[in-house]
Amino acid sequence: MTAATLTTALGPADVALHRLRWWLLSLLLLALGLLPLWLPLPEPQGGLTVTQATHRPPGTPLSGTVALPHRWYGFVAIEGEVGEYEVAFDLPAAPATEPLYLYVPLLSQNVSVWLQDHELFNTETRSQQLGLSSGITMMTQLPESQLRAGRNVLLLRLKTRGVMPGYLSQVHVGTLQQMATPYRSRVFVFEHLRLMALACQLLLATAVLVIWLYRPREPFFGWLAALLTISLLAYSGQFADFHPPLATALPWTYILGTAASFMPLMLLLIINGTPVPRWLQLMPMLVPGIPVLLAAIGMAPPQVLAVWVSAPLNIVGMLSALAAAGWIALVRRRSEAYLLLIPLLMSVGAVVHDLLSVAGVIDDPIQVLIYYRPLELLGLTILLMRRFGQSLRSLDRANIHLREQLEQREAELSQLHAEERQQAARQVRGEERRRLTVDLHDGLSGHLASIIALAERERVEGIERTARDALDDLRVVIHSLSVGDRELGLALATYRDRLASQLKRVGIALDWSHVRLPDVSNVTPTQALNVLRILQEAITNARKHGPATHITVRGEAGAGGGALLTVENDGEPFAQSDDVVGVGAGLVNMRRRAAQLGGSLTVEPLTAGTRVTLRLPTRLPDLPGGTDERQEKRL
Repeated sequence: MTAATLTTALGPADVALHRLRWWLLSLLLLALGLLPLWLPLPEPQGGLTVTQATHRPPGTPLSGTVALPHRWYGFVAIEGEVGEYEVAFDLPAAPATEPLYLYVPLLSQNVSVWLQDHELFNTETRSQQLGLSSGITMMTQLPESQLRAGRNVLLLRLKTRGVMPGYLSQVHVGTLQQMATPYRSRVFVFEHLRLMALACQLLLATAVLVIWLYRPREPFFGWLAALLTISLLAYSGQFADFHPPLATALPWTYILGTAASFMPLMLLLIINGTPVPRWLQLMPMLVPGIPVLLAAIGMAPPQVLAVWVSAPLNIVGMLSALAAAGWIALVRRRSEAYLLLIPLLMSVGAVVHDLLSVAGVIDDPIQVLIYYRPLELLGLTILLMRRFGQSLRSLDRANIHLREQLEQREAELSQLHAEERQQAARQVRGEERRRLTVDLHDGLSGHLASIIALAERERVEGIERTARDALDDLRVVIHSLSVGDRELGLALATYRDRLASQLKRVGIALDWSHVRLPDVSNVTPTQALNVLRILQEAITNARKHGPATHITVRGEAGAGGGALLTVENDGEPFAQSDDVVGVGAGLVNMRRRAAQLGGSLTVEPLTAGTRVTLRLPTRLPDLPGGTDERQEKRL
């Protein structure tokens, strides 16, 4: 993730915290890399310190006095050569109150110790690192039977292999309390720490290899697994004591191990998002292949090729990776590059130190490159865990996004399903209405029209009037079937047009206006029929019991909200005592229908005439058996 992408994805506080974490990790790696400089190993406090010895180099009977620490240089045979040191120390005449110990802080590579021709110690019986990274410590008890007052002489036979110089530090003689702490600290550094690094690298290599097996298309994990696996060859000297022939193969293992020298550069290119060139992918085969070819044709022994061919190629690879890490971290500002920049910088310094030590330029026999390998492992582990954490975070975000998308799709599908059901119900209702309308119009309506025609021809007014009333009533029912929600005004207008011609034939004037009627919702065919029936009954009563010559119908908003439909006539004022049975039944039905509409009905006499007022809510209630929409859903 680039700095620009990070800035857009996170807020300023998050960006600052992110950068702070990376700086703390970088400082941690730097502090661990500089640990040998600010945390020296402890030295013995007290006892005897021998600073001179008589040295006889390998292959010569000549000897001379040398100052300790001392080393000799030059390439030796792979099977090893032995140089001898005679170390003398004086003891007082009084016997020691505590057992005395011989402590040698550092020697390279194997040693056998003799006191008065009695062998005390031999490192050949112990497992230790061999090869370019060798360096061991030793401590053994001096037997009281072999010690004497005055001068005591120790013989140290030091054996070295390959290109490593022979080295012997100052020698200390003292009690266990004086020597234990320095000895244990050096055992931890020279033996345990190497084993810990090996175990960590084995564990990390296994983990990365498993990840790569599940993510084979990820080149980062593939090259990282190859780097960790091939670099394990540097630890092959650790097992020379278990399989002695392996000691002769140490130069070959170093040559083959240089196959990993250009892999950090590949990882950095992948981090930067740059494709790895084909020639660079071939370097793991070319770098060890050149020394192997030269050794096969007999140009030089493998230990010489390991130093003068493989080592320079290894340094070139590390310098290339260091330059790439610096450019990616400092110029491209990629945070992951910092995790490899500091370990690579330390490793390059360690390689320079080790080469100068082999060449004899500096007097330090410890090969420190292997101690910076845990630092590289730490950087790679943080890098790997960061990649793994990013993958998990991306997976979590993808899961959340998919869950949200799924919930949204489910809601949309539910809505579509509900709409489809409603549409299907409306379609069924519409088809049923059309069927009923056609059947009523073509069947009963036709018969009533025939009855009216026959009654007119025969001049039978009672039959004609009854038939016309039946036909008008049928038309009201048929029209109510096609009324939809919020279409009460349209139903009223249609009924008004049909009613006007009927009243005109009998000489009754009609004044109808419902433009001020508020919008009424939740209108169903049944409810529309109830409203029309109430108006029909009010107008019929005005015609029959008025008798009225003028009828006024008004639709407007109520004073307290709601809708009002008022029917006034100029006939006789309404009187409850004069109400006949038929009119009483009609009034009861009108009030029942008004109650079903959630409204009320009032009938009041006027000075000249009667007023019927129907009060309706702006949203009609559902019918007791369920609305027509619910009935449609059941269909």
